[in-house]
Amino acid sequence: MTHLDREAAIRARAHQIWEDSGRAEGQAELHWNAAERELNDAAALAQAHVTLAAVSKKALAKKGKANNARKSKAA
Repeated sequence: MTHLDREAAIRARAHQIWEDSGRAEGQAELHWNAAERELNDAAALAQAHVTLAAVSKKALAKKGKANNARKSKAA
């Protein structure tokens, strides 16, 4: 995500937070920070899922190799 895309996403979410809060004035920085936090949390969660998937795939491949080795010895 480019800097401009990230900023646009934060702006859109901050606007939604502002609307959800009854369009309260004078809290733009609070809304912006909340939106930025949400975006950061979502990115961290997505990265954790990618990492977990990679680790799981690696573990399954290792288990598959071990099973194949045992089958070869048994034959």
